Amino acid sequence: MKRGGGFTLVELLIVVMIIGILAGMVLLAMGPVLDNVEATRIINDLRNVKGAAMTFYLAEVTWPGSTAASIAADAASLEKFLDRDLSRERYAGADAEASPIDFQTATDGRRVVGLLLSENLNRSAQIQAALAKKAAQSGITSATGGTYTSGNPYIPMN
Repeated sequence: MKRGGGFTLVELLIVVMIIGILAGMVLLAMGPVLDNVEATRIINDLRNVKGAAMTFYLAEVTWPGSTAASIAADAASLEKFLDRDLSRERYAGADAEASPIDFQTATDGRRVVGLLLSENLNRSAQIQAALAKKAAQSGITSATGGTYTSGNPYIPMN
């Protein structure tokens, strides 16, 4: 009996297993890269918010969120100065309608503006670690103006 020119089932299964192993290795290697991409996206959005705060200052002659009464209104009006809308999947306010922009006063008296990360991003230790690595070179601080290690990122407005 003469064998045809096709592949046997065993040969096909071996090839599929090899491809599966290689795909798994690539996915494991891509994890840290994707965390760095997400951290960079958060940093760029934070810089966008800082630019909007500067524009707000030029238009209103006061820093946004400078009084407790104006925080919610200033955060909402600050969004009109943004280059693009903030992703609601990435950032979250107190509820779905609240602004993800937060204002704090650092320990040295400077005003800082930050983004309230969604629950998924705040719980991701890998994204927090990637943000912490990039914090010094990008100007990210904690809410008090100290060194950023985890949580919601902030950046000085002035």
